[in-house]
Amino acid sequence: MKKTKIFKKLILLISVTIFCTIGAKAETIDNIIKRGELRVGLSSFVPWAFVNKNGELVGFEVDVAKKLAKDLGVKVKIINTAWDGIIPALQSGKFDVIIGGMSVKTKRNLAINFTDSYAGTDYILLTLPKHKDKKFKDFNSRSLKFAGRRGAIPANLTKKHFPKAKLLQFDDDGVALQELLSGKVDAIIETSTYASIALDKHKGKVNYVDGGKTIYQVPSSFGVRKGNHDTLNVFNNWIRSQKNSGWLQSKAHYWFKTREWKNQIPK
Repeated sequence: MKKTKIFKKLILLISVTIFCTIGAKAETIDNIIKRGELRVGLSSFVPWAFVNKNGELVGFEVDVAKKLAKDLGVKVKIINTAWDGIIPALQSGKFDVIIGGMSVKTKRNLAINFTDSYAGTDYILLTLPKHKDKKFKDFNSRSLKFAGRRGAIPANLTKKHFPKAKLLQFDDDGVALQELLSGKVDAIIETSTYASIALDKHKGKVNYVDGGKTIYQVPSSFGVRKGNHDTLNVFNNWIRSQKNSGWLQSKAHYWFKTREWKNQIPK
């Protein structure tokens, strides 16, 4: 009799735990509406998101986050998070969604779910003037050094395409460029947008490799916690709607194809 009661209590405890877990996982979009606030995780990266001269956070991802929150009828809270800790921060509930130019990878997808693609990014190779005549393949050398943001696409592409080269990794993307400008490394992989900004700002100090040929092109998606099927549905339909209206393309063109915003970058 005593064992039966203990067994029943154990079954009840397991049932409640499963119910609460499933409920918690499925409630993100409902919680956003109830809370009246969309909490967005991202990392600073020009022109996706950066602090301008007036101390305001601006950029493509910021515009996307604000527009999404507005259409949901809630406020937005943007939480700047180190890239290598952004997925654990999402999983722990620090924010509701990652809107930070994140690409879909199998390992990441085992940890979180992804929406449809809402943007795309081209990556190219930048080097010092003394290496400007080198070809792409020449950079896979033990005598050369690269720098990149830890856990981000540039660092991963360096490992893939230039496995013989030494890779120095940092938490801030801006550090990689400074390492190149100071001559501490020989090359970095950057987005085409960020690279063009660097060439404008540091004329004669950095050069394209192979005329700025694209190394890799990657689509970006929102990241949400596992089990959030309703949230995925809402976000996917929002992305489709904004693509159909041309809003996402217009914002991408402004931030990635023009330099109308470059006077906002702090010196």
